[in-house]
Amino acid sequence: MMRLFGEIHVAPWPMEPEKTEVTENPDGERKRKSGEPAAVALRFPREAFVIFVQPGVSVSLVGQARVELIMGAADMMGYRLRPQRPVTVHSPMSSSAVVLSATRGQPLAREKYLAEFEKLPQDMQTLINRFNSITQTPEQTAAVILLKAEQSCVHRAATSLRHFADLFGTATSATRAQHILRTLWMHTPGATEIPMVDIPVPWVEAAGRFARMTMQRRTSILAAVGGKDSGKSTFVRFTINRLLFTHPRVIFVETDLGQSEFGVPGCVTVNEVTEPLFGSAFTHTATQVCSYFLGSVSPRQDPELYVRTCAAAFARARAHAAKINVPIVVNTQGWVKGLGLPLLMDLLRALCPALIVQLNVIDNPGRNLPDITTLPGDSIFSEAVSSTWRPTVHVLETPSRDGLPALRRYLPKDHRTLALQAYFACPTPDVFLPPSQQSPLAVSTIDVPVRILHAQVAPSEHFAALNGVVVALGIASDPSEANLFPVIGHGLVRAVDPATSTLFIVTPVPPALLSEVTVILRGDIETPVEMLIQVRTASHSFLLPPPSRSPSHAHAHTHTHAISVPVPTSRISPATSRHRASRAVAPARPAPPSCAASTSQSISPVCVCV
Repeated sequence: MMRLFGEIHVAPWPMEPEKTEVTENPDGERKRKSGEPAAVALRFPREAFVIFVQPGVSVSLVGQARVELIMGAADMMGYRLRPQRPVTVHSPMSSSAVVLSATRGQPLAREKYLAEFEKLPQDMQTLINRFNSITQTPEQTAAVILLKAEQSCVHRAATSLRHFADLFGTATSATRAQHILRTLWMHTPGATEIPMVDIPVPWVEAAGRFARMTMQRRTSILAAVGGKDSGKSTFVRFTINRLLFTHPRVIFVETDLGQSEFGVPGCVTVNEVTEPLFGSAFTHTATQVCSYFLGSVSPRQDPELYVRTCAAAFARARAHAAKINVPIVVNTQGWVKGLGLPLLMDLLRALCPALIVQLNVIDNPGRNLPDITTLPGDSIFSEAVSSTWRPTVHVLETPSRDGLPALRRYLPKDHRTLALQAYFACPTPDVFLPPSQQSPLAVSTIDVPVRILHAQVAPSEHFAALNGVVVALGIASDPSEANLFPVIGHGLVRAVDPATSTLFIVTPVPPALLSEVTVILRGDIETPVEMLIQVRTASHSFLLPPPSRSPSHAHAHTHTHAISVPVPTSRISPATSRHRASRAVAPARPAPPSCAASTSQSISPVCVCV
């Protein structure tokens, strides 16, 4: 389903040979001439839409779609679209809507334009010719963009939970909408409360400055710092998208334990990003270079371990970036008061970034990080430090999001729930299988010991403490990383059997990598109960029984590097029928039809607004 917001002219396929209606700017500052709409959306064969966007006009997407630039110039969140290089855009309502902007670009010579035009399919050529003749638009002016409806695994995983049923705009975004076509809705300007990503000019300049730094030294490092909800994640995504135009990949280091950009919360990770980042964090994928488990959404539990872990991650990131000759972008935690401030200074000293971008909220100064260039004592600009390292600092302002009800609906814990659901319910990129329907692996705690972090638990209560929680699959650490907790992935404990000292764990990590697991780590990451036992269908919700069959893990999806290792030993093995009779998290009931085998062809919504 597609929804259009704002000043967009809608026409069916084939486009009728008549003038478009006069469209006026609602604020009266400027009236467009007849045949000069801000954007035109045309229904295209094969469940798609083509939109023509005039230079300088922005439209925002809510939902998900496959976006491909056909002609002209356009960018999304700092990423410059390229012809024949489609990108998948996820833009859920848990974050501001992704904005697509048509830019003027460099005009093509007439001969080159015709050569590019002749490469297009015949139906696309016909559509462009009709648009140009009906709207009296000069050739090469409007950006021509193809939107294809697409339903992904992360969409199904997120919307299967009740609280997130309308996350991609299936209900809320249709409020006060006029039903134009079966797959099309249109809003008048200001009729929707959905916020759009608005990148301030100083942000663009800061990202551009770092991009120029990387052309002189390709392994340059940028660190984004600031208080909670100051826009660090949005700025980091914009910067990475900007860098991907000149670099094949970017190294991203995540040190925010509570709101991780990739994977499960409670970890410090180093990731290799090759695709642009749009929308909320749970929709992103990347190749994970390494991951360290801390087991908490805040460094308060063990500040010293947090600093050592971040230092180890920085060392791994620098080594990997030097190996492939690419820049590094680092996101930091939003805890900047009390102990959080010296922790941040310790991280910056360990990282030594070339550029520090400090983001401050305009209308809530009490939330902001103090100006790091004027801090007293052993700040990063003290004489002892600045003699060997003197970073450039940009202080940028960002508007507060506190007054946006569409975003206030989703709390930090909701974002963590979405991250966990996307990780566990999508064992491969194309398969949605809820954790409650996956067959677990049997793990003997005699062969693979368990370590519980941040709490003292009596040995007799270990299994009770492990049942139904998220655990990390730890591996042997490098001698230089003693007392740290590197991991290859995570698991969800579906059941326990104290009599045989066995855990039953669901994990998307391939069996070939499980032989590397040497310890099971339990932190205090909260496991959403709904994710364990409940899945929403089109008509009802139901509780799922323990799984009756094991899904194939031969091609299980993981964000770690594929490593050739022997088949796992008996320490970790598929659960037997006797094992399945153990204490399962989900109570047994007659099984409804499997969601993974569903043949539903419902199309996910795509919303467009100006």
